[in-house]
This record gives sequence, structure tokens and C-alpha cells, in this order.
Amino acid sequence: MRYLINYDLNYPEQDYPKLRKALTVYRPLKVLDSQWLINVSGTTAKRLFLHFNRFIDSNDDLLVVCLDNSDWYGSDRPTLIINDES
Repeated sequence: MRYLINYDLNYPEQDYPKLRKALTVYRPLKVLDSQWLINVSGTTAKRLFLHFNRFIDSNDDLLVVCLDNSDWYGSDRPTLIINDES
């Protein structure tokens, strides 16, 4: 399955080497500055969200979208946006 990983780091000059390292495990394709495309099976948008969410601050935003179906999971701090269809 193809997943689009999007994040916003909400303070100037933020950089997350641990997040980038976590992404490299999936051999991502960089689409935009904070948008990556990965191809992985055996997981869900929610699982990927929970995994990558560990590497960002609580004030940052993260969105994981499966491009092969309607599975998505994301946050717009301080509100967690949940797609319970998955």
C-alpha cells in the first residue's frame, strides 16, 4: 500500500533528525519539504500515525493517508482528527 506522510513543525527552525531517520526505514520518496510517500504492506494509516507521532512535538501536526483506499489518520493540534472507518 502507498501512504502519504505529511507533517507540519509549528515552530520556526524545527528539525527532527529522529523523524527523518524513522522515515528512511521505508525508503521514502520526498514529495515536498514535509511530505513523503512510502510503500509498505501489513499496516494501517493509524499504525503509521502512532509510529511517526512519537518523533514530533505535541504542538506539531501529522497526517497519514493511504492512497490505495480511504484509510487516513491525522491530527491538527490540539484536536485529534480520527477516521474510524478503518
